[in-house]
Amino acid sequence: FDKNTTVVEARRSQCDQRTQQYIAAADALVTLNSKDDKTLTNVSFVGKLNTNHLVFMGHSFGGATALTAAHRRPDLASAIVCHEPAIDWIPDDARFDLFDGKLKSGDVRYDGGAGGYKLQGQKKVKNLHKKDMLFMFSQEWTEKNWVCF
Repeated sequence: FDKNTTVVEARRSQCDQRTQQYIAAADALVTLNSKDDKTLTNVSFVGKLNTNHLVFMGHSFGGATALTAAHRRPDLASAIVCHEPAIDWIPDDARFDLFDGKLKSGDVRYDGGAGGYKLQGQKKVKNLHKKDMLFMFSQEWTEKNWVCF
């Protein structure tokens, strides 16, 4: 591994942790919609939240986290909105899903990013392309060719 690959691997690990927290928060919203939380006095969200249409959103690292959470829990997300997502920081399973392993379109090539994919023995699940997705990139990203799709 070179230094960049080591940094990217650390970010992917952080994204795993953040994804667990993101999913826990979404699960908590679903639970609040179905039963009262005894720690909230005089407040009830039962039946007041539209948990059938949760949109996972994020910018940069948050976009990577939203995409990973939607990949891992497609039952929770109805759509995904990402502004300049840190694609290379997405863990292997979700990144593979997003790019279907490899991306080849015109001059753009993507084969898994820094360090490639390490999916030995893992089931390759396809969930993301079943969701509505919106990706937004600034002019600066486009000019620097940081947009990979």
